[in-house]
Amino acid sequence: MNGLPIGSREQSFVNHNSRIANQAGQQTINGGQHIYLAANSPGVHSTTDAEGCFSVPFTIVTTYAERSELSRQLEEKLDKPHLVKKLAHSVAVVGLGGTGKTQLVLRYIEQHEQDYDSILWIDARSEETARSSFERCCRDLRLPVEQASEQGRLCDSPSVQAVHQWLRRRSGKRKWMMIIDNADKLDWGVKTVLPQGQAGSVIVTSQDSHASQMLGRGSQVIRVEEMSADEARTLLLKVVSENSQSASEELLSTTTQIVNTLDRLALAVDLAGARIGSDVDEGAEVHDAMQCYLADFQRHKDRLLRSREYVEATGHDQTIWTVWEASLTSLRDVEKRDTSIHPIDFLALLTCLDRANIQTEMFRLASGGMHEACAATDTELPSWLQDILQRRVNDQDEQWDDYYYRETIKPLVRFGLVRWTQGRWPGLTMHGLVQWRAAKERDEEACWQWYTTFCAAACYHKKHGDSRVEFRRHMLVHLPPIEKMIKEETERRADDQSWIWISIGRVWQDEGRWKQSEELFFAAWQWLGQKLGEEHPSTLTAIANLASTHRDQGRWEEAEELEVKVMEARSRTLGAEHPDTLTAIANLTVTYRNQGRWKEAEELQVNVMEARLRKLGEEHPDRLTAMASLGVTYSKQGNERKAEELKVKVMEAMSRTLGEEHPSTLTAMANLAATYRNQGQWTEGEELEVKVMAAGSRTLGEEHPFTLTAMASLGVTYSMQGKEGKAEELKVKVMEVSSRTLGEEHPDTLTAMANLGVTYSMQGNENKAEELKVKVLEASLRTLGKEHPDTLTRIANLAATYRNQGRWKEADELQVKIMESSSRTLDEEHSSTLTAMANLASTYRSQGPWKEAEELEREHDKAFLAYLSACSTAANSSYELPDEAIYLANAFQIAGSPHIIGTMWEAKDIGATALAGLFYKHFSLSVNDMSSYEDEHDVVAYALHDALQELCKDSKL
Repeated sequence: MNGLPIGSREQSFVNHNSRIANQAGQQTINGGQHIYLAANSPGVHSTTDAEGCFSVPFTIVTTYAERSELSRQLEEKLDKPHLVKKLAHSVAVVGLGGTGKTQLVLRYIEQHEQDYDSILWIDARSEETARSSFERCCRDLRLPVEQASEQGRLCDSPSVQAVHQWLRRRSGKRKWMMIIDNADKLDWGVKTVLPQGQAGSVIVTSQDSHASQMLGRGSQVIRVEEMSADEARTLLLKVVSENSQSASEELLSTTTQIVNTLDRLALAVDLAGARIGSDVDEGAEVHDAMQCYLADFQRHKDRLLRSREYVEATGHDQTIWTVWEASLTSLRDVEKRDTSIHPIDFLALLTCLDRANIQTEMFRLASGGMHEACAATDTELPSWLQDILQRRVNDQDEQWDDYYYRETIKPLVRFGLVRWTQGRWPGLTMHGLVQWRAAKERDEEACWQWYTTFCAAACYHKKHGDSRVEFRRHMLVHLPPIEKMIKEETERRADDQSWIWISIGRVWQDEGRWKQSEELFFAAWQWLGQKLGEEHPSTLTAIANLASTHRDQGRWEEAEELEVKVMEARSRTLGAEHPDTLTAIANLTVTYRNQGRWKEAEELQVNVMEARLRKLGEEHPDRLTAMASLGVTYSKQGNERKAEELKVKVMEAMSRTLGEEHPSTLTAMANLAATYRNQGQWTEGEELEVKVMAAGSRTLGEEHPFTLTAMASLGVTYSMQGKEGKAEELKVKVMEVSSRTLGEEHPDTLTAMANLGVTYSMQGNENKAEELKVKVLEASLRTLGKEHPDTLTRIANLAATYRNQGRWKEADELQVKIMESSSRTLDEEHSSTLTAMANLASTYRSQGPWKEAEELEREHDKAFLAYLSACSTAANSSYELPDEAIYLANAFQIAGSPHIIGTMWEAKDIGATALAGLFYKHFSLSVNDMSSYEDEHDVVAYALHDALQELCKDSKL
């Protein structure tokens, strides 16, 4: 839709200043009323005149904004020969009503009038207007025409026959043109009045893209859409008598706001300009009048777009409300002819979605989940929507049959109400004002039910039946507003609402938008609890869903409270070893593990594993999942030998029962690889991770989140082997793909960025590291909150960079924040809190204030062990340390991943504790005589070396 500077009914683009001459003198053309030129009017040529005839009843508007690219296209296409020799050239100018098609043609005539012997203009809005136009042309051409006694078919009328005959007789050198304007409805037979003649060119303007077909093979097409930003600004400023070249920045900014609000539809911009200009004429400043229009539009959009107050003053006879009536009427006619498709109802559904890009993928997903949606919600969809979403069995695989989807869209595209978009996720786009107008046609209650059920079905299939997770983030803009959804459905007291809330909430959750999912899950809990009771299975599932969002946000205590509630209720109502009860226990163990309560987690996980063994058998997937979870807990405790034993069993069993490339088997391999890495078995870990990554790429695709996770893990293994070049290459790839497929602020993308930042730090490139770490931290604060565990980890990472840069004060400030937040949200003995204390002590020591560090250690007697981990971190940054020192430093670094040594205390690992004590002794002795060492890294290296030697001499350990 490009720009029509004024007018909705485009044949009447003469504004209140435009005038034409007739026998009585100058007369203004208003409201589309045609004033025909008399035979002796100036500028009208008789049939005996060799110059021909110019019969165009109006001129281009004075406020026309140049459409350079469209004008170039029109000139170019009118130079291409028509393949069928009935005409020299033909062009169909098509597009949504109000985009400026007529004015574009008038601009061409103004610039090329001298290129044609004759130019005739036909108003083709209806058979009656066309008849009047041909009669006018006869008078202007001074053709003797007998008055018909009765009106028959237009093509047989004397005036049409006379004009056609006159044009056919024109020689090749006497070029002529006929414009068939506003041929928006083709059903009255407009095709039958098209002229022929080898010297002739025809331009048809229409909202119906099928208009090009009536011109025959070889005709050219120009699609006129909305104006560009510059064109729309120029038009608005012209209408209010302002020069775009000299306008202030403030005025240009407000002008841009207005044209963007109107989606740069030429008719809308011109009508807005008329209203603003009226205020200016009454004494208002232009900028003030524009600001007033914007405010009025926000509050009174419907009234402004329906109003006829400035229509006639600008020469229009239609408003934004009426300009597409011809297209809507044509859609109704389509529905009458073919009752199997309902384009108007479908358009109403589309208005509920984000109009910028309504991807076809949404309908494929909704088709996959609609059976479950209708069954769960007891919803009966209208037959036309069932047809659009119907599925067919193809080679034993059920797929979406998109036939009725495509057939229903065709008339909408034909009349320009929607357009196809291409790209990774093709679909439809709709002009904002078309969306507004079409929404007024819909049955609000029925449409809301179709819309919410449609979205819930798409979300359900995305969660349970579709592996292409990269589309998931594109779904979010189409989902119902959460507040409205909860309010509307609660007031409607619909029995189906909780299923809809939960299905949509799970997509929000999977996208890392935990606040949104929390709102929906909480609403579902409240509704189901009230309706079914607190211990009904559906209610308990809703509570478990809510607990999972608390866990996602690092709100461990709230998650624990809800998970204990679910576990106890299921145990009471279903039994201690019911699968749902065991699932509830397993969820609780994840929370315990996150809280650093590994012994409690281990005890419960052992119970779950043994119960599933009794109920399901040794190699049932649920039992193997329980074993895998217990293995992760052993890793968290630093007990990698027990972890390895379990993880090997899980991997071998899954490989046997599910296959080597099943996602669960690959996950088991990845878990085992992590254990190898933690034990310093780099080769074994790398070998498994390469295998996992290759299988993930092959079975799921290179950009699937599972494959990216495998790639990231391999990058970590490369880092730990000192292969920083390979590590960086992989981590950059993971970050770029995650950013493109999941979004820049998705949790997985932020993790990938954070990992790359650590790699830059390990390479000594702290400037690049800082840039990434700051970006990650800002995004985490925005999306996760300041006390989320991931946010605290990222603050710590940035503090480490500041410390490495010698920016002690900034590092100090960040570390204090971490320690305070960890103490508040976790507890003082959680590994994260201990690590924060140790890092702060390390910063104090680096600055020289040993006393403060010692006080910190005395106040928190377990902090000294965490402090050792900070020392080992410092040692790990040196490439010249003895091998055994590097190995030990890595062990310290990895043991409580991601919280290092604090885990050893909880594990009560006697060897680790003894080693830590010995290291602390040697380090304390060494720091008293720094003269023997070049820097503190050497102190750490020798202390580690001496501690390890002393430990190895002790036969008891």
